[in-house]
Amino acid sequence: MKVVIPYVNNARNHLWPETVEAADRYATNPEYVNVHSQCGQSGCDGITCVSSGEYCDLFKRLWKQQASFVVIEHDIVIRESTISKLANCPRPWCGYTYSNAGGGNFAFLGCTKFDSRIMKRYPLAIEDASQIRTDANLPPGHWVRMDSCISRTLEQYRYRIHEHNPPLQHMNPRQQHVKDTQ
Repeated sequence: MKVVIPYVNNARNHLWPETVEAADRYATNPEYVNVHSQCGQSGCDGITCVSSGEYCDLFKRLWKQQASFVVIEHDIVIRESTISKLANCPRPWCGYTYSNAGGGNFAFLGCTKFDSRIMKRYPLAIEDASQIRTDANLPPGHWVRMDSCISRTLEQYRYRIHEHNPPLQHMNPRQQHVKDTQ
């Protein structure tokens, strides 16, 4: 199964070494994709950049290919069985939970599988998600809200993300509220 790891090349804590080590060990040929290469703004950290839509563009490209894939975000550490459990899950949309700053463990886009069946049935789902405006200060398709926009769109089609546990380790200290429960 295709594994894609989006990252921002010039951001604080941009691509955690633990994420790379685990992905290189447990995923077959993970593809690392810089989703902030075209900004060009002096001093831009990639995190607060409002011009960056490359994360959304990555999802559009993957969706158009209509081949199952797993996305692992730059600060999530997978385990040996993570990819195989996602690949063997019969649900077309599933993901591992991980800690969130708001409290609790949730499956967002940190480590999520999208099966080809859902892409073939709803080929415009990501395009629709990319048009949702969730915040007056952010353009539609901005990375900050892609998880909620994808969720909102797929839930309109009566899909709910199937959650896998135990939670994966989230390296971002601003997002941690619990220790990894390996």
